Amino acid sequence: MDNGLTYRKVGDYYYPNIALSYDTIPLGYYGMLRKNFLKEHRKITYGLLLGQELLYPHCLEIELQAKAYMAEALQNVPASYSEEEVRRIAHEHIMGTLISSDWCRPRPAQK
Repeated sequence: MDNGLTYRKVGDYYYPNIALSYDTIPLGYYGMLRKNFLKEHRKITYGLLLGQELLYPHCLEIELQAKAYMAEALQNVPASYSEEEVRRIAHEHIMGTLISSDWCRPRPAQK
């Protein structure tokens, strides 16, 4: 049966030679939070993104948006706020908008 796959033998087993269609870099804190949120609370969305190989790009986009928001928030620090207070406020905003809300819906795959 020819299914177009090649295999490698490891011990007594044959494993298919498959790979992701994109290069990966490790997800950061907010990317992992989004992934875990989808896995636990939006199981259908998680399954669809995983099956279409869109889960990692989606979580990476969330990570980059969160980092950009955090950097912007830290640049615009009022003199009366400490850096820790600004980080806490920015973290709460990121959690409310990027991680656990439906505001950030996965975009459909572009052809």
